[in-house]
Order: sequence, then structure tokens, then C-alpha cells
Amino acid sequence: MIVRPAGERDLEAIRGIANAYGNLETWPRRPDYLDHELATGTLAVSEEGGEVTGFGGALARGGIVHLADLFVDPQRLGGGIGRALLDQILPPAGGRVTFASRDPRALPLYVKFGMSPLAPLLYMEGTAAQARSLADPGLTLVEVGPAQIAELDRDASAQTAPRTWIS
Repeated sequence: MIVRPAGERDLEAIRGIANAYGNLETWPRRPDYLDHELATGTLAVSEEGGEVTGFGGALARGGIVHLADLFVDPQRLGGGIGRALLDQILPPAGGRVTFASRDPRALPLYVKFGMSPLAPLLYMEGTAAQARSLADPGLTLVEVGPAQIAELDRDASAQTAPRTWIS
């Protein structure tokens, strides 16, 4: 097995693995988040016999590295591919964050790479109309764009010193 930086030529195989986990179902067209990781972050692939067997992506922003993706071909889970990808994409020191996976092997692996669980991440789904129907007199819903979301993200993740955690 080799682990190397990903290139444009790897995106089809990367998307095949991402699709195996249903990760591209909500992305109707390109560019998608994988294009973004390749263009602005660190995207690596594992390869055996010329075939891409896994991929990992990380985004460095403001002194903190966010582990954005770590996926292995479902037929090859448990063979050390995830660990090898993390060795390639995570810096040896500094603040690291990620969202935990549904895979029970992910949390122990992330802890081995120096991350500590912080809080659960809850996913909620619904339409804007369903959200507006919730009875909460103290809640006001407004539509925002990417600039406002980026500002909220900056405010929520402001740190005085690098930290490492899993949400």
C-alpha cells in the first residue's frame, strides 16, 4: 500500500468510495466538497496495485486542522488504511478537530491521533416550513448565505490557543 497526495485524476475513484457511503447524495452538481478539499486543503489517497482504496481530506484554517474526510473502500476496512491516511494528512502537532464517524472504529483511531471527544454532534433534517412550524416564541429563523455562515463559524470556533477535539 502507498499513500500519496491526490490529484484530479483520482477524483473519480474518490467519488466512488464517497458514493459507497452515500456522501454525495445531497450534492447535485460539481464543484462539490471533494473539489474544494483538493483545491484548498490536503487530500490524499491510499493505493494498492494501482487501485485507490481510501481517501482522507483535511482543511487548515486559522492554526487549526479540520479532518474533513476519512473513508476506506468498504471491502477493505480494518486493514490499517485509515491510520496510514491520517499519518499523511494530519500535521504532527497543533490543533485538530473533526466530526466523529458512525463507524465505531473511528473514535478510537481519532483518539490515537491525539483528539479528545468533546460533545455529540446531532444531525437534524427538515424543510424550512417544518422548522417554522415549531412552537418556540423565542426563536427567529432567517435565511443566510455563505458569508454569514462563515462569520458564525469563525465566531463559534475562535480559540486563544490551539485545541484538539472531536465533536
